[in-house]
Amino acid sequence: MAINILKGTRPYRLVKLKKYCEITGDTPPSVHARRNKGVWLDGKQTMLAPDGNLWVDLVEIEQWVKHGNAVKH
Repeated sequence: MAINILKGTRPYRLVKLKKYCEITGDTPPSVHARRNKGVWLDGKQTMLAPDGNLWVDLVEIEQWVKHGNAVKH
C-alpha cells in the first residue's frame, strides 16, 4: 500500500501508526508525544480504534502541516 505523494493522491485516509511511520519517517514516540501534549488530538489527527490500534488521519495531518492547529475560516 503506497501513497503517491507526488501526484497528490491517497488511496487511504486512515492508516495504522506503523504504516504512517513507514511512509513519513516519523517515529511512534514522536506521534505519541504530540498526542500527549495535545498537539494532535484523538478524533482529529489520530483515532484510537476499539481494538486498541492507533490510526492516523492523513488528511488531517496534511492540514496540520500546512496550518498547525489554527482554526480555519
